[in-house]
Amino acid sequence: MALAQVHPRFLTTASALTATTIPLILIGGGLELRGLSVSQLFDQLGCFAVLAFLLVYAMVAIGALSRALPGIPRLRRLLVASGSLAVLVAVAAGYLWSVLGQQTTMLIIFFVLMLLGMDLVLRRRGALG
Repeated sequence: MALAQVHPRFLTTASALTATTIPLILIGGGLELRGLSVSQLFDQLGCFAVLAFLLVYAMVAIGALSRALPGIPRLRRLLVASGSLAVLVAVAAGYLWSVLGQQTTMLIIFFVLMLLGMDLVLRRRGALG
C-alpha cells in the first residue's frame, strides 16, 4: 500500500504524512477564509487532533482484542484492552458532549474523513480478500 511505503532517505512514512497533512492544511485554509481568528482556528484543529488521537488509541485497543500477543496471557490481554477501550469510549463521549454545538463544523468534517478512511480500508480488504 502506498501509505505504508518508507522514504528511502528519511526512513519515514512520507506518503502517509503527506496524506494526513494536506487535508489539515485545506481544512485550516477553509476555516481561515471563514474569518476565524488564530485562537478559534487553534480550537477547531485542536478538536480534530483530540478526536484523531482517541481514534488511534481505540484502534490499538481493538487490535489487541482481536490478535494474540506473544508472551501475554489471553485473559490479561482481554482485560487490559477492553478496559482501555471502555475508558476511551467514555472519554470520547464526554469530549464530544462538551464540544457539541460549539465545534459542529469540525465534528462533521472529522466524521466525513473517518467514513472516507473506512471506505478505503474496506476496499483494500476487498482487494486482498
